[in-house]
Amino acid sequence: MTEFSTDFFICHATLDGREAAHGIVADLEARDVTCWIAPRDIPLGDTWPQAIVKGIEASRAMLLVVTKGANNSQDVEKELALAAHLRKLIFPVRVTNVALSGSLLYHVQMRQWRDLFMDRESVINEIVKQIEPTRHPTLNADQPRLKRAPLTNNDRRSQPDDHQSAHGPPRAILADQLQDADELHGTIHYGLAGR
Repeated sequence: MTEFSTDFFICHATLDGREAAHGIVADLEARDVTCWIAPRDIPLGDTWPQAIVKGIEASRAMLLVVTKGANNSQDVEKELALAAHLRKLIFPVRVTNVALSGSLLYHVQMRQWRDLFMDRESVINEIVKQIEPTRHPTLNADQPRLKRAPLTNNDRRSQPDDHQSAHGPPRAILADQLQDADELHGTIHYGLAGR
């Protein structure tokens, strides 16, 4: 199991997101949620790219501060791409009523986000609640895990109506769905709903 040193890597555009990002960090850290934010957490002597990569790798999730500047930031784009590659949970939070565009639209359009400017306290509390299960993944370790059934030739979809029977989907498809649900157990999955 991977050890994480922080809960959130805070991704923001320096141009117009610094103040909002620092406010979010203060709110989260006041609730004992740990954050990594540049330049505060870049060790003396490290290069920015080296430190950013380490920061993302060492965090459980990314909190993306969505601003107009973030839409156009190449650094935000690179950080998001790396977080997605590392399969990090990504929590987009809009601090103003800004429409997504460019690469931010590509990365965020299918993720559920929250509007901090609508009800800051509720959004901060929700973020804290959402990250909590990822901090203690072993609490449910004693529960048995379902194993994916091996795919056999009988389970392969070779005929148009083979995917559904009177008794539901074939065993392999059902096993895939159960394992997928099992893998999500105890974690937050923000990629289900888009706006």
